[in-house]
Order: sequence, then C-alpha cells, then structure tokens
Amino acid sequence: MLHVHDCAQELINQGKRAVVLEGTWGRSFAQEDGWSFVCVVDESVTVPRDAGRDGAFAFMRAFIKSTSRPGLPTGQVGVNVQRAHIGEVPFKEGFVGYITYEGEPHFVYTREVYAFKKPLQEAIVKKPSSPAAPQHASPSPQISQKEYEEKLAVIKEKLLQGETYQVNFSVLFSAAFDNSPWEAYRKISTLNPSPYQFFMETADGAVLSNSPECLFRL
Repeated sequence: MLHVHDCAQELINQGKRAVVLEGTWGRSFAQEDGWSFVCVVDESVTVPRDAGRDGAFAFMRAFIKSTSRPGLPTGQVGVNVQRAHIGEVPFKEGFVGYITYEGEPHFVYTREVYAFKKPLQEAIVKKPSSPAAPQHASPSPQISQKEYEEKLAVIKEKLLQGETYQVNFSVLFSAAFDNSPWEAYRKISTLNPSPYQFFMETADGAVLSNSPECLFRL
C-alpha cells in the first residue's frame, strides 16, 4: 500500500512542489478515520502577497468563482493512488496555505490532489522506515534572557491593570539547518504523529506543523 509520504516523495522526485496535509483532517482525534492529502502546487497561479491578507482573499475568491480555471491534469503517481475526483472526497482542488501572526498570507493553488482515507492507527503502522535525524546546530533564542524578563514584567503589569486577560507571548528560536525540510518533516511526523500535520515549502522557506488540535472549522 502506497503511503502518504511515498506519494509526496515521488512527486518531489519528479521536481514538483507538494503540500502535505496529514492525519485526521475532517475528523476528531478520537474518531477512527479521517483524510490525508498530498497536493501538487500549480506554479502558474500566484496569490499576491503585497496586497495583504484582504487582497489575497479577494484574489482567491475571484479565482474560484471564475469559469476559466484549467481542468485536472493527466498522469498518475505510483500504483495505488487515485486523484481526488470521487464524490466523497472533501477536498479536490483549491487554495492551501497559512497566515503569519503578522497577517502575511502564504497561499498556493492546487488542482492535482491525492487523497488518502484510512484509520490513523493504520497510517502510523504503515509509515515507511524512520528517516535519519537531520543534522542541525543547537537552536538559540532571538532575544536575551534580560529582554525576556523585561517583556514578561510588562505583560504581568498589563494583566494586573486589567488591560488584557491573556497574552500569547512567544520567543523565536533559530538554528542553522542545511538538510532537506521534507526529511525533517518525515522524521517529526514519524516520531510524533498528530491529528493535524502540515508540510509546505515556499520560496521563502518551509513550514512544518505537528499540531494536536484544530483551531476552528468552516
């Protein structure tokens, strides 16, 4: 049986850019089955980023409503994978991506989608052999301990004053990394499989997500 990782790896080997949504998308963690998707990025469609979040969403809405979108491409991957064109598949084509905390949109369009539906437990068992751990330097924070404590003191004061009731205070850590982002994702998802895993590589970098929860549904 061809696994999600095998499908994505074959597409990457063909020189295509793939987005992976893996786990139990559309289902809760307690439920036995869900969907995973491997999406091929359509390089002919570029979502504008200079117009901000609203401009990106306006572009995507207009594109989806248009009647001149190209049809599904031809071709196959592997031997046991079918394109997502059957009725029950919840995602067949569209935009996938993310918005940063600063509101910067990063979306790509896909019209070549490979869908997998099987129990999460089975997906874990049938994962390919665990890849070697990518080599990287030790991560370091982007602010000093002193700066961290000063910012934390300001947050505590705002809480006491009633200016806010909750603050998502995070610190960016960075490290030199010269390995494949895809191999790093494979290693993380093999060691710690979660209901909502996500891999996306752009010209600016790669996003590897291993989340245990879904923030909201539409």
